[in-house]
Amino acid sequence: MRGALLAITLCATGCFSDHGVAIEVDLGDIKPATVELFVGKDDCTSETASNGVRCDGIAPMDVTTPLPGAVAFRDASSGMLPQVSGSTVTVQLKSDQAITLPVVIAVGFDANRQPIGTATLHKVDVPASSGRVAKATMVPASSLTSGGNDRVLVWSKATSPSTCVAVEHWDKGQLVSRDFVVPRDDLDCDGKCADAARD
Repeated sequence: MRGALLAITLCATGCFSDHGVAIEVDLGDIKPATVELFVGKDDCTSETASNGVRCDGIAPMDVTTPLPGAVAFRDASSGMLPQVSGSTVTVQLKSDQAITLPVVIAVGFDANRQPIGTATLHKVDVPASSGRVAKATMVPASSLTSGGNDRVLVWSKATSPSTCVAVEHWDKGQLVSRDFVVPRDDLDCDGKCADAARD
C-alpha cells in the first residue's frame, strides 16, 4: 500500500465522483466547530516499521508506559476539514490503485479545540476505477482518562506539528478496542525519532 498515491478532497458539503470513496460523517447531536480527519494508510507491522520499533502500542503524551492497541501510520494528506456547517461532513478519498485503509478516524472539536466526538471506520476500501459511499456517525467522546463508552486523545509536538490520535471504545466498563493513527517517523508525536516502543 505504501506505493499507492492517495488524494483527499476535503468538502464542506457533499462531494462524490465515480472514483474512490466518499466518506459521509453524520455529526448527530455533537455540533463540533471543526473536524479533523486522521487517515491510517498503512498498518504498523514488523515490515513497515523501522529501527526496531514495536507496533503493539503507543505511549501518548505524558504517559510513560505504552498502551496496547492497533497502530496505523497516518497519511500525509490527513488534516482539518473546512469549517463545519450543517449536520454532515463529507470527504472524498481517491487512489491511483485500489487499496484498503486500515482505519479512518474523524475527530470533532469544540471552539476551544477540545475533542468532543469521534467517528471510526475500519478497513475502508478505496476503489481506483469505481465509486462508493461509506457512512459513519459521530458519537460523543470524553478524554482518554475519563469514563464513557468512547474516549479520545489528540496530541502533537510544539513545533512542526505532526498530530497523533488515540481512540478507545468501551462497553460496560470493558475496553473493546484502541486505535492509534500516528506519523511514521514520530510514533508518539514528541518531536523525536520513532521511539514509542522498542524491542
